[in-house]
Amino acid sequence: MNKRHTYLSITLISGLIILANCSSSVTRKDIQNLPPLVEIVVLDVAQNTLKLRVSHRHQISRKDNKLSCQLAIQDLAPLKIQQTPLPDLTTFATETTDISINTTALSESGKLNKELPYVLDCFLFSENFRKEQVLKKGVLYKVPGSLAAYR
Repeated sequence: MNKRHTYLSITLISGLIILANCSSSVTRKDIQNLPPLVEIVVLDVAQNTLKLRVSHRHQISRKDNKLSCQLAIQDLAPLKIQQTPLPDLTTFATETTDISINTTALSESGKLNKELPYVLDCFLFSENFRKEQVLKKGVLYKVPGSLAAYR
């Protein structure tokens, strides 16, 4: 009986220690206020257009926005994207914008493969936020059935 009582006590104490460790207060990152995100939706080389998606992931609205970017595609000179005005971005808003770019260097290079590795380097300017740099790396894939559209 005495061994049974000792075993039960050890089990109870072990359980309490495990529960105490599980309930420790670890600070969690606030997922409500993340930096902005800029992504390529479509790059259409034939139409000289670039469609971008801008996601504002913050509780405070962003006012008087301007976006300035540079698109570097592997082994080519970077394509500069002139500063583009964006609408006010409300809480957790997502906007898409079409931008005209000069893709003649890309089409003349003969490097329009099925895949285009890229780096999109953008700066987002706002009236009520500090200037933020948004860097996105990835690969654009040719849209099936299109002549020169990538997403």
